[in-house]
Parts: sequence; C-alpha cells; structure tokens
Amino acid sequence: MTDPQTWFEQPDGGLVRPFALVRGRTETGRRDLDVISLVQAAQPETPPGGEYGRIVGLCRWQPLSVAEIAAHLDLPLLVAKVLVGDLLDEGDLVLCGNSISDAGPDMVLLQAVLEGVRRL
Repeated sequence: MTDPQTWFEQPDGGLVRPFALVRGRTETGRRDLDVISLVQAAQPETPPGGEYGRIVGLCRWQPLSVAEIAAHLDLPLLVAKVLVGDLLDEGDLVLCGNSISDAGPDMVLLQAVLEGVRRL
C-alpha cells in the first residue's frame, strides 16, 4: 500500500480542481472550436507553462482533437476546450481546417436519411 501522504508530493499538490485551471469559465467565445476540431502547435517564441505547455507539447508533432487532448491529459472535456481556446487566442495553437460549418446541415443527406427511415 502507498503512503497516504504521497499525494502531497505531486507537482500541483493534488489539490488543483479542473475548474480552477480555467478560473471557472465554461465558454471559449469561439464559434470555430468544437470537441472534434483539430489543432496543432504553432512555434511560440516562449512556450507556455503548466497545462498550457502540456497541450502545446502534445500538439507539436501531429494535430489532435480537443477530445484527444482531454483524454491524454485526463481533463474534463469542457476544461480542455477552454484551455485550447485560450491557446488559439494567444497564437500558440492553430486550427487545422474548420470542422464546423456555418452553412448548416447537408439537406441532401438529411433527406436521404428521412427517406431511409420511412422505408423501415
């Protein structure tokens, strides 16, 4: 069994709650960012520290989705989305294509699905 005091030896003391990382924010203010959006690290002059630095490090070699970043860092999805939004605003990350379309749903696809359901 591990010593019950070992959690004090973690770099953050094991006491930082995910909502504290984003100062209680739940929105990014970015319409172009979704959990499936792919982001990749830009080449920041000064790498950010803390969780921000970990995200930039993950995205340095290949694009990752917000959901993948959350899974790698064991963070709630909403917290990862807010952190990624901050990094995008600062220019430390860049979006790889736009996964969200302002045009709305594809009406041809929706019509085909509706016809398929009606045939059932």
